[in-house]
Amino acid sequence: MSLKTWTEDQLRTLHELYPSTNTRELAKMIGKPYPAVKAKAATLGLLKNKDYLMHSSYGPWNTNTDQVLVDKYATTPNKVLCEELGVPDHSLTNRARRLGLKKDREFMREINKEWPEADINVLKENYGKMTRAELAKLLNRTPGAVKSKAAKLGLKVPAAASRLLYKSNQCTYKKGNKPGNSLHDGAITIRYERSNRKSKPYYYIRIGKKDWYPLHQYIWDLLHGKPEKGMVVAFKDGNSLNVLLDNLELITRGENMKRNSASLNMPDSYVASLMTRHDPELKEELLQHPEILEAKRLQLKLNKELNTTE
Repeated sequence: MSLKTWTEDQLRTLHELYPSTNTRELAKMIGKPYPAVKAKAATLGLLKNKDYLMHSSYGPWNTNTDQVLVDKYATTPNKVLCEELGVPDHSLTNRARRLGLKKDREFMREINKEWPEADINVLKENYGKMTRAELAKLLNRTPGAVKSKAAKLGLKVPAAASRLLYKSNQCTYKKGNKPGNSLHDGAITIRYERSNRKSKPYYYIRIGKKDWYPLHQYIWDLLHGKPEKGMVVAFKDGNSLNVLLDNLELITRGENMKRNSASLNMPDSYVASLMTRHDPELKEELLQHPEILEAKRLQLKLNKELNTTE
């Protein structure tokens, strides 16, 4: 069986387990590559549920540590909490964000006003050697507070150090060298129609440096030449990741727009969105009941026909 083919059992398992299961573990269970599972889930509009997102952080997060965070985060410096819970700063801030926690404004004002002698010494010793963002993280303050205090103390960054610290376009690779993760010509990746991963995925092939081309168009061009103006290469079965030649066809742009119009085709995700009005949890639940979606789809089509005949 082709790796691109999904059986009914695999699709059923994906629908049932994706919202509450680690994607890499699920890929092993289904017998599919991790990128393929991610792409298929995006195509089907599947999302992780809140319970999974709340309990999927790396680190010793449980009911007890979460309670400590809820009780103390607003008015306790991150450095103190990291030492108490034994976690790195990035893990602490990520967990706080998932729990919807924020620092108390008055607390942040006070902590930025008070500068112990030890913090002032750290600032004097490292100002010009570290960026303001790095110093802010080290001292558990905002970059603005670090800048303001440095100005009051008369601290300045030498011009040479400033160029090294703050010039964002400074390349760390010598001319002609490439990062280890650079892709070669002929490499294939999955990209999405829009920036969010709920949009339609496509395979892209690298044909040159900074030159990527949709794989289905590349295959068609190789065998049939570039399409005439006003024509596009489309997928017969609607699956944008099925780039086999017998699944490709040439159609007009107008026909392609009709095929991709959610209001005309009314796929499950579109119908569910209309019924739930931006409630992701209810939408996920509805997607598990195709019979309800089909009934709503028929109603929408009937309403549209009645409106066009009037």
